[in-house]
Amino acid sequence: MMKFVATALTALAVLGGCSSSSQAPTAATPDAASTPQTPQQAANAPIPSLVTGSISLREPAAINEGAKLGVQLVDVAQQELVIAETSETVSGQPPYPFSLPVDPSKIDRTRVYVVNVLLTDGERRYVQALQAPVLTGGAGSSVNIVLNGEATPGETLKEAFNKLKAHIGGMKRIQDAFLDGDLSVAWDGFVEAGNKLRFMRVNTETGDGDTAVRSNV
Repeated sequence: MMKFVATALTALAVLGGCSSSSQAPTAATPDAASTPQTPQQAANAPIPSLVTGSISLREPAAINEGAKLGVQLVDVAQQELVIAETSETVSGQPPYPFSLPVDPSKIDRTRVYVVNVLLTDGERRYVQALQAPVLTGGAGSSVNIVLNGEATPGETLKEAFNKLKAHIGGMKRIQDAFLDGDLSVAWDGFVEAGNKLRFMRVNTETGDGDTAVRSNV
């Protein structure tokens, strides 16, 4: 009797092992679509026909109506040769999205391409501090570009004048005034050692009461 029970238990154990083995889940097959590309695969991937992205300002500012935004795709070594470009009028608060169609046949995989952006708002220009590579060398087809504002010509002149004012105390001042018909002109200037003129200011006034002040550094 004991021998029969032991034999029965052994048979059940064998059947149980076979059953659990047959129901064990198989290893998942990797999804080719989710597998990261190797550098070789990325290098041989088709060249996109569209470069997209957004443009923002490092220092927040509202852009006036009529401002011009230009976007270009260029070879970094020959930036005068524009491969693709777009231009539009913008206003208000950035960021500004852009979309730049590209002819893949014009792209050489062995070269480096960048997106150049220029935003012109009246006398003020906004330019990018960093290059934005795209399309080749592992770069993608979408970029986010940050622009910095440059000083206007007037601001540059004012800065130079303020620097000069700090040294005017040791300079000699010369001045004069004269009439030319209905035009009244007065001017003064500052010269340093050797009679070198460093700064001159001219004030004009017409008979109609119009006035103008011009400064030269």
